[in-house]
Amino acid sequence: MPKVSIIVTIYKYYDYINECIDSVFNQTFKDFELIIVNDGSDQNISKAIKRNKFFNYNNFNFYNVPRLKRSAALNFAIKKSTTDIICILDSDDLWHPKKLETQFF
Repeated sequence: MPKVSIIVTIYKYYDYINECIDSVFNQTFKDFELIIVNDGSDQNISKAIKRNKFFNYNNFNFYNVPRLKRSAALNFAIKKSTTDIICILDSDDLWHPKKLETQFF
């Protein structure tokens, strides 16, 4: 079981989603799961995410849901998480490679 769950919700805007995902998988601390929720956006987001080089990793979880709005989409992702520590990352943000290592350990 991973130590940290990283949650990203997306609604319509996905210009930086692959850079966001890459910044998570480039962390020096590797004991995490990534949960991405497509919150009712069109299939272009799903296509973009499924093309990401990390998509088939065991710790990459992707869900398409009908439009829930952000707080309900976050709650959905929290229910899917397998950890007690949850980090929320916006789909247009990037993390420094040592963010998790510095913050938690």
